[in-house]
Amino acid sequence: MLSEKPWKPEAVLRLMMTLFVSFLTGALLCAVVALAGEQGWISPTVDRKFISFIIAALSFQGAALIGLVYFLRGHGIGWGEAFGVSKPDTFSAVSWGVLAILFVLPVAFLLGNLSVKLLHGIGIAAEPQTAVKMLQTAMPIGQTIVYGFFAIILAPVAEELIFRGVLYPTFKQNGYPRLAIWATAMLFAATHVNLMAFIPLTFLALVLTALYEKTENLIAPIVTHSLFNAVNFYLIVAPADWKPKWFVQ
Repeated sequence: MLSEKPWKPEAVLRLMMTLFVSFLTGALLCAVVALAGEQGWISPTVDRKFISFIIAALSFQGAALIGLVYFLRGHGIGWGEAFGVSKPDTFSAVSWGVLAILFVLPVAFLLGNLSVKLLHGIGIAAEPQTAVKMLQTAMPIGQTIVYGFFAIILAPVAEELIFRGVLYPTFKQNGYPRLAIWATAMLFAATHVNLMAFIPLTFLALVLTALYEKTENLIAPIVTHSLFNAVNFYLIVAPADWKPKWFVQ
């Protein structure tokens, strides 16, 4: 069972408000980039979608890492102690993270297909995430590598620190254990702003929370999250003849 964290509710609220303001600022900057392109203020050769992706990622995931530096400093606690990553059983945490992905992937793909059918059944188009659409188009190898870094490294680390590392224990130890599980899972899924991905991402978040409870080491959910994103990234960008036959449309 996850040990209690010293998180002060007012500090958590301040961190989340900072992230919210940063996210809104990023959205505003993305809108400015789009407008600049439409008005011809920037060269047509500039990839505005790529620039907007970088802005959006840094305004949330980058801001989360910076905000956590001050958050932990305010609590007088280091990263290792705060999130269990300094525990001597790191190999065990990594092992649990790797084993979990073997269970997560088939279930998540099944839930994804079910989500598509449900959306079609109620007359809603099942659209992939914006980043996925961008990766499905031809782009320079450098941009693909940047997308991979954000998806496989930065996003899992930043998102696990916020959702499992801070929000989940805050809700739980303030008397709302069930709300902690479901609210953080659904909020995690909602931040990806995609109906088709909402159910499988909620499921993923529930497994990630269970891993953190089991190991008390945030490395375990980070590993599973990173592997989940890595597999999906590969399935999107790999040539058709390199993909499993069941995945190729």
